[in-house]
Amino acid sequence: MANRLRLGLDYLRYQHSVFDTARKLRDRSRDRTPGVFVPLGRAVRAAGGWSRRLASGLVRRIERAVPDDPAIRAYLEAQRPDVVLLTPLIDLGSSQIDYLRAARALRIPTGLCVWSWIISRARR
Repeated sequence: MANRLRLGLDYLRYQHSVFDTARKLRDRSRDRTPGVFVPLGRAVRAAGGWSRRLASGLVRRIERAVPDDPAIRAYLEAQRPDVVLLTPLIDLGSSQIDYLRAARALRIPTGLCVWSWIISRARR
C-alpha cells in the first residue's frame, strides 16, 4: 500500500510546471503509477499548483498513516548499525523512507549521501 501511495506522490510531483520539459520522466512515472493517480494527475496539472499541493498533502497524510514494516524494524534491531545512510531517493516509489522511519523510531542516527556533493569533492 505504501509503495503504491509513494508512486502516486511521485507522479503528482511530476505535474509541477518545473517538469514541463522532462516529458520522459513524467511518462516513466505515469507508466509505474497506480491507475487512480493518473486521472488525478491530469486534473491537478490542469488546475494548477494549489491542487497539486492539496492532492499531494492528502496522499502524504494517508501514506504516513500506513503502519511501519515490522520486518524492516526487526532487521535494523538485529543488525544494530551505528548509523543508517541513505542514497538519494531516485527510484520511483522508493522504500528507503521505511528504513529512515524505522531507524528514527529506534533512535539510530541517519544521514543522506548526496551524489553531487561526492562528485564535487572528487573533482577538487
